Amino acid sequence: MIDLRTNGGGYFNITALMLAHLFDRRIEVAEWDGRLINRRWHTDGSATPYLGPVGVLTGPASVSGAEVFAALVREEGRGVLIGETTRGAVIGTRAIDLPDDASRLISPSPITGTPCCGVTIPPSTPRSQL
Repeated sequence: MIDLRTNGGGYFNITALMLAHLFDRRIEVAEWDGRLINRRWHTDGSATPYLGPVGVLTGPASVSGAEVFAALVREEGRGVLIGETTRGAVIGTRAIDLPDDASRLISPSPITGTPCCGVTIPPSTPRSQL
């Protein structure tokens, strides 16, 4: 059981590392095509992955990388989602350096290439049915 109910997301490379423990093959995690950056995230899987049953707890505070993780676990047939619908906020940011040694975070484009871009992820088993 993996609890993502209060996971606010984070770096997609960490999402890919977490997914690697559940797969023995390459999985495309996310793609970011924008004006300022083009990037893809994937995992090659693990030589010794956990291949048993997986349950992922989700809720409205499951955001960004947590949503990508949950969606890929379900889409790839590795487990079920239990709890509540996620927030639906999968975006990326990039720091732009400014001349006065400050920086500004911008979101040049939405993350694409995942099964959850711009949508909430409903659970396989809603909390009300537990």
